[in-house]
Amino acid sequence: MTTTPSPSVFLAGPFKALVDSDGAMRADQRARFESLIARLETDGYHVHNAHRRASWGAKFLTPRNAPASTTTRSPPARSSSRSPVTPRPPARTSRSAGRPP
Repeated sequence: MTTTPSPSVFLAGPFKALVDSDGAMRADQRARFESLIARLETDGYHVHNAHRRASWGAKFLTPRNAPASTTTRSPPARSSSRSPVTPRPPARTSRSAGRPP
């Protein structure tokens, strides 16, 4: 029996501005994110969230010490059978500029 993977969502939001002087996310803001995450997970989504991953500020990672997989992404592979999209030139009209139709 095969199972279909759960849909994924990345829940983003401000972070540094929500962290107090002790390095923890303010309780009201944490509750807001936890509520959103709970709802999405209840609806069957796999939720990726930096706030939760960083233990709500306790394990805050800077770009320098974050794992490479969370700071860079490779572009999707292009199929060799597809040609690049080229923009079309603007459509020409028979009207002269400034003259009414």
